[in-house]
Order: sequence, then structure tokens, then C-alpha cells
Amino acid sequence: MNKQCLFTAFLILGPLLCVFGQKQIKGKIIDVKGEPIAAVTLTLKMKDERILSFGFSTEKGLFNLTMPELNDEVFLIATAIGYEKKTITIAKSPEKDYEIVLHEGEINLKTVQIKNRPALVVNGDTLNYTTADFSNAQDRTIADVLKKLPGMQVEDDGKIKFNGKTISNLYIDGDNMLNDRYNVGTKIPHGAVSKVQVIEKDQPIKLLRKNNISQDVAINLVIKDEAKLDIMKEIGLGLGTPKKVDGNLTMMSFGKKIKFIYNITGNNIGSDPGIEITAHNGNNYGNENNKPSNFLSTGTGGNPPLPQSRYLFNKSELINLNNFYKINQDLNAKVNFSYLYHQENQNINTSSDTYLNNGQTVRYSEAQQNKIIQQKLHADLNITGNTDSYFLSNSFRVNYEPKRINSDVIINHAYADQVLKQKFFDVSNELNYRKKLKSSSNTINFYSYLNSTTQPESLKIRPGLNDSILNNGHPYAGLNQQLKIPTLFTDNYLSYGVANGRFTQYYKTGFSIQNQQFISDLYIVQNNGTDEVVKNMNNDLNWLKSKIYTEATYEYSGQMLKATLNLPVGYNHIRYDDPDKELDKSLHRIFVNPSVNLVYKLGLENYVSADYSFNNKLGGIDEVYKGGVLKNYRSLFANDAPVSEQNNHHAGAEFKFKNSLQMFMFGISAGYEYTTFNTISSYILADNLQKKIVLPIKNQSSTWSFGVNGSKYLFDIRSTVNGSVNYSLNKFKQMQNGAFEPFRTSTISYTGGVESRLTSFLSWSYRGTFSITSNSGGNNTQVRINPKQLNQKSTLTTTAFKSLFISLSGEHRFIQQAGQSDLSYLFADFNLRYVFVKFKTNLEFGVTNLTNIKNFETIDFSPNAQRLSSYRIPGRIMMVKSTFNF
Repeated sequence: MNKQCLFTAFLILGPLLCVFGQKQIKGKIIDVKGEPIAAVTLTLKMKDERILSFGFSTEKGLFNLTMPELNDEVFLIATAIGYEKKTITIAKSPEKDYEIVLHEGEINLKTVQIKNRPALVVNGDTLNYTTADFSNAQDRTIADVLKKLPGMQVEDDGKIKFNGKTISNLYIDGDNMLNDRYNVGTKIPHGAVSKVQVIEKDQPIKLLRKNNISQDVAINLVIKDEAKLDIMKEIGLGLGTPKKVDGNLTMMSFGKKIKFIYNITGNNIGSDPGIEITAHNGNNYGNENNKPSNFLSTGTGGNPPLPQSRYLFNKSELINLNNFYKINQDLNAKVNFSYLYHQENQNINTSSDTYLNNGQTVRYSEAQQNKIIQQKLHADLNITGNTDSYFLSNSFRVNYEPKRINSDVIINHAYADQVLKQKFFDVSNELNYRKKLKSSSNTINFYSYLNSTTQPESLKIRPGLNDSILNNGHPYAGLNQQLKIPTLFTDNYLSYGVANGRFTQYYKTGFSIQNQQFISDLYIVQNNGTDEVVKNMNNDLNWLKSKIYTEATYEYSGQMLKATLNLPVGYNHIRYDDPDKELDKSLHRIFVNPSVNLVYKLGLENYVSADYSFNNKLGGIDEVYKGGVLKNYRSLFANDAPVSEQNNHHAGAEFKFKNSLQMFMFGISAGYEYTTFNTISSYILADNLQKKIVLPIKNQSSTWSFGVNGSKYLFDIRSTVNGSVNYSLNKFKQMQNGAFEPFRTSTISYTGGVESRLTSFLSWSYRGTFSITSNSGGNNTQVRINPKQLNQKSTLTTTAFKSLFISLSGEHRFIQQAGQSDLSYLFADFNLRYVFVKFKTNLEFGVTNLTNIKNFETIDFSPNAQRLSSYRIPGRIMMVKSTFNF
């Protein structure tokens, strides 16, 4: 009986006795900034590796483990992806709370036992691609390697995207030495680059990194130590037929204190070196300083949808000098200078049909021969200080772009000779100073931007055209159109930032002023040599636009959620007058343009985001001038409306998935925009003349967009595959010959590509895009314009004898439209390169356009119009080139 009682008591009280014999190990996991870390794995072990307990930290970084009373030492181990492992010894009498600080650390997510498997290292928000894992003997520059990286896309103009998003910066060893003109940076030999780092949530300003909510993506090229010790030099010279020359000299150095990239190049082989100085991120002041770019033109002809090497008749030279000086650890200076001389010849024939609502078809048949001489001078002097307590940046920029076009044109059998001259000159200074206050983590920011632009233009046309409209039906010798739009603009503000834990507030106040003139005259040159101003074809318009604004921004940067709310309020005042046109008007508007952005992490590498914005926008001086302007030989523009006003609603959502371990990236995005306008452009189409006038008629447009993109590295076949599907639906209205018509345009496009290293000596690449466009609406059902287009390119490269590289590529373009003959072209290129390793010399032989196509046709489409364009292009070109590295 006693034994039974004792046994029963043990069953009941045993678990309680165990609980009373245990200890609670509590505490918090934080990073070096004091922020809690969630989902940290915590394990209690003994010396002999026996596990006593384990658990995970909460969203607030808290943990609570239990362990029995022991006399032996016990160890608490904390591990988390992206952080270094931390081990601490638990005291026999535990502290009330343990505070464990984890430091960020690189974690190789690849299985190291698998040989020849590319490695991707993740360090926080940075992906590290090892260059050697993706390059092969055929590659020459880092651009060749970037195209093979999972998630990476390099477009024809050099713009780089990662996982569907345009990069914000290209750093070289952490330094932004090229701004957004980074194409020349991708010419660095790939052998000099050890790693390509993709920096997600890029925030170049150090004192803003604590509560970083940036969604920018940047790339950093990590230079090998041995490549920093010398100046990399390359000189190349090529000769070919017919009468082709190509030469270049490149020097690069990437030392700790001084970096530079110098490039001097010139050719007439159909390659415009100006692509090296292309700015990819646009003008940040486009909404406020909306000065029109070159206003006059020689016509509607342009370039065909082909790579430059297919169509360009050129003679071009470029000097591109980029210097970066690290004055000390926190202060640097850079000077970027470039000068381009570009001469181009064009030969274009076009036939366009516009289908009007009354069943009438307006046809233009045009032939155009252009000789273009263009120069571009760009200089940028910048000094930057960047520390945890302050940020200072001052940039002084100068751009000068004179341009001359001589154009012979025949429109509907009427001949004209045109001479267009343009001299765009732009000078600006941008100052940005941000300081962290000593007494707190709050910041103060002062910003000032000053800009002056002059852009005189002139267009001469001989002989006179459209005498019935411009000269009372009397023949005359010609026309001279003169135009000037000088602009002064400044934007200045002061802001104050308040940081409180995960919350940051910014309060900004400032003003902007834009002062412009629109001065134009159209002169008729009579047959007796006298000239006179055409009545109602002159302008002397003065424009003053001022804005006083205040703005509140609220940011939250949590472990899982990041949010931004922006509430700008602005008072806008516009005054414009032209005494000759009895025009004297003013406008006052108060605008509130709220926006919100939310980003929620679904895991270590995946997130969803959503954004909404409402924006009010006012038009510019180019929409209110009353007098007519002859924009080109057949386009006459004028206005009869107030300042245009737009109200725009934008909503978007995005899902981004990334599995770095499997090198798989995937994204889905959707967007909607609805815009209302108080004016509309009305077009009057006649046989030889097109008139445009802006009228005060309300209308609206809407756009739906949807996109899916993905990229995957296939380890078994050492290939990167990528693809995307994009759909857009646009509804809008237009006015032609007095008819107000609604239109609906939808486009769906499919893109796929592969970069594959089939064997150690054979590589293959392919990229193709197929699109279908559907147009509906309008009152004319005579023609439905629903084109289908296919563009695809493939390249096969092989290595022989370790030093001989043979490449064969093909490019196919196809367009189909009902009522038109199908257009199909197949281009082919061949290249052979032999490397003399001992002498650091490459000898190349290449043939472009093997099929010797000399005429290329394409069709441009709009909802109720189509234009067939025929271009004369270079035929077969053969080149021999030698490149020497020293």
C-alpha cells in the first residue's frame, strides 16, 4: 500500500519537481545598430554537444529557453542567415536577461562539395557573383559577363537592369566615378574584376542608412588587388572595306587614391561612340523645369529599329575622360569630361496613311536625304563628403550641343531643301548639404539647384512651300523660321529630419522659380530677295512660374514592414504675356500631391510592395504661345488654350521572389494610371501640310499594365535562362480634322533568352521578343491596325586551340500587318579572333551583314495610321583589327 502511494505521488509530482528543477534563460537578440533580429535560432548545448533546449527569437528579438539545474558548463549558440554565429557561456546563476549582439557576416549559400558550381554569396542586402564562375575564354569585358548573370539584363543602349529594375548606380570598388553615364565602366576587362556585387536597397548617403527604406538597386565592380597596381592600357586599329577605319585608345587605373578611365575612339564602321556618354537616369527636374528640348526638326524621319551597326553611315570621334580622387577617407572629387563629334548620313523613303472618321485617307509620300553634324561637350566637376555625421555634394555641370542638319526632301512630288541649326547650351550647379545634429540623431538638409539654358534654333526651307496658306497663293523663294527659348530655373529648400527608433520624419519647405521666353519669327523670302514676317507667325512670350512648397514625409523601417507617406503642398503661380497677341494671363493653384509606398518582407529575400500617388501637373510655355511656328516643312503648330492641367492617379503593386541558393529570381508587377486633361491637341491633316493647335477641351486617358519576369541559372547545363510577359491596355482620345474619337490600344509581348556555356569550348546565346498589338475604336472601321512583330537574335561561339575564337550570329526581324506584305529580314555576322598570349595582342577578322542587305523596311503604327519606311543601310562590311594590351 505504501509503495503504491509513493508511486502515485511520483507520477503526479514528478513533472512538477522537474519544472522546479529548471532555469529560465531569457534575453534579446540585436544587431550592431541596436535593432532587434527576428527568427534567430538559439540552441543550448553541453560540452559533449548534447542539446538541452532550442528555440527562436520573436519579431521583437526576444527569447526564452528552459534548462535543468546542472553543474557543468552550458553554451548558448545563436545563428541566423546573414550574421556571424555567436556563442556565449551560461552562468550557473543566469543573469536576468542576456543581450546578444550579432554582427553581419558573409554566408556562402552554395554547397561547396559540388565542383564547378557557380558560387553566390549573400551578405545582408548584397549579392556577390564571382566573375570567374560565369566568364569564359571568349569574354573580353565585364559587360560580356554581366549578360550571363542570373537576373541581369544589359540593353542595347547599355542600360543595366536587375530583376526587371533599372540600376541607380554603377560603383567601381565602392566609388561612384561615372554618375549615370556608366557605359564606359562596363568596358573594364573582366579579368580585372573579382566580384560583381548587386546592392539592393542602395543608399549612398551614410547617415541615412540606419533606417534605410531605399528600393534602389546598384552594382559594384570589385577590382582585383593585382589589377590595382598597374595602369591597364589597350590600343586598337582596324581597317576594312569599303574604306572603313576603326581606332581606339583606352587607359584605366583603379588605385586606392586615384581612379581614372580614359577613352579616345573614332570610326566610320556604323558604331556611334556617343553611346558611352548616354545618361540613363534622366532629368530629376523634368516636372518643374519642363523646358522643351530641340523644338524644330527637318521632318518625321528617324532611325530604323535596328542596332546601330546595321544602319549607321557615320564618321565619329569621342574623347571621354573620367577622373576620381579620394582626398581622404570621407572626401572625394571627380571630374568627368567628354567631347563627341558625330557625322551621319541618312536616306529614308516613307509612305504614310491616316484613316479619318469620314472614310477619307490622308497620304504622305516622302523621300529624305539628311546629312547630320552634331557635337556634344559635357563637363561635370563634383566634390563629395560622406560620413555618418554629414553629407556634402556639389556638382557643376556644362553641356554644349551644336547641331546642323542639311536635308533634301520630296513630299508628294514637291521638292524642298532644308538647313536646320541648333545650339543647345546648359549650365547648372547643384548643392546638397545634410548634417546630423550633435545633440540628437536628427538631421538638417539644405539643397540648391541653379540652371541656365539657351537653345537658339533656325530652319531654312528653299523653295517656298504651301504658298496658298503662307503667301496668299503667290510663289515665293523660301522660309526662315527663327526660335529662341532661354530659361532660368532655381529650386531651393531646407528640410529637418527627426529620427525616433524605427520612425523618421522629414519636414521640408522651399521655393522654385522658372523664367522663360518664347521668341519666334517666320520670314518669307520673296523671289526678289526681300523678306518679311508672316502675319500671326511670330511670338514674343514672357513666362514666369513660381512655386512655394512645404512637404511632410513619414517613414517607418521595421523588420518586416517599410512604409513611406509623403504629403507635399504647393502654391503655384504662373504669369505669361505677349503684348503683340494681346495675351496677359495668370494662374494660381494650390496642389496637394500625396503618395504612399509599402514594402512587406515575406522572407529573407522575398517581398511585396504597393504604392499610390496623386499628382497635379501644370504645362509649360510650349503649350500657350499664340503665334504659329513652322516646326518642319509640313508641320505648323499653334495654341488656343490656357495652361494645360493634368490630374494623375497612379497605383501599383509588385511581388519579388529571390532564391539565391538556387539562383532563381521572379517578379510580378501590375499598375494602373488614370489622367484627366483640360486641353487636347487637335490635328488638321491636309495633302502637304499638318496643323496642330492646342484647344481647351477636357478629356482623359487610362492605362493598365501587367508584367511577369523571371531568371534562373541551370547548374547542370551551366546556362542562365530568362523570360518575361508584359501586357498594357491604353484608352485615350484624339482629335483629327474636327472629329473627337476614342481609341483603345492593347499590346502583349513575350520575351525569352538564354546564355549558355554548352561545353568548355562552346557557348550559345539567344534572345527573342514576340509582340501583338490590337487597336480598336474610332469612327472609321475601314482598317484595323493589329500588327504582329518578332525579333530574335542568336550567337554561337567556339574556342579552338585555346587561342582561336570563332563566332557566328544571326538576327531575324519579322512584321505582319493585314493588308501589307510581310516584312522579314535575316542578318548574319561572322567574327574570328586569335590571341597572341605572349604579346598580349588580339588579331580579329570580322564580317557584318553577311547577307549584304542594303535596304531595310519597317512599319510604324498608331491607332488609325501606319507608315511604311524604307532605309538605305550599309551592305557587307569586312574588317581586320589588331588590339594590343600593354
